[in-house]
This record gives sequence, structure tokens and C-alpha cells, in this order.
Amino acid sequence: MTHTLPARPVTISLKLAVAVLDVGRTRAYELARDGHFDLVPAHRVGRRYVVSVGQIAERLSMPLEEVYRRYREVARQMGYEIEVDPEPLSRPA
Repeated sequence: MTHTLPARPVTISLKLAVAVLDVGRTRAYELARDGHFDLVPAHRVGRRYVVSVGQIAERLSMPLEEVYRRYREVARQMGYEIEVDPEPLSRPA
């Protein structure tokens, strides 16, 4: 069964975040479990860890839209389907 993910989530799983951040998954989980995942704060929700997409963008000094593009690319490579992408984020004039 294929899971469908939102095109622009507020948070993403640590599994997807480490792929977007291009860091090692095993080490990231060890650091998150021990409270030392310093790239971006990882929060435990039930049995999983989630990371704020906004904080990833801030950490990488990257526009939010670019982080979403990378997230969708990584998610598709991992076999997830993505909801239809809404209009690009608008920037204040």
C-alpha cells in the first residue's frame, strides 16, 4: 500500500528530514533519541520524530519552496505519493 503525503506539510518525519538534509539516518535517530540532534529540533510524537519544515529552511538558508521541492523529490524516491501541489507560495510585495 502506498501512502500519500501532503505537498506542503508543516512537519515531516525525521526519516524524510534526514534525506532532505542529506545526513545519515541511523546517526540522526541516535542523536534525536538522546536529545542531541542539533541540525534542527526533532520532536517526539508518539513513537516517531518530526521536524519543522520551516526550521529546515532556516537551517539550510534556503527558501521554503525549495525545501518543499526537495521534500517531494525525496518522498517520491522513497515510494510515497504526493498530493497535488497547490499554487506556489506567494511572497509579500
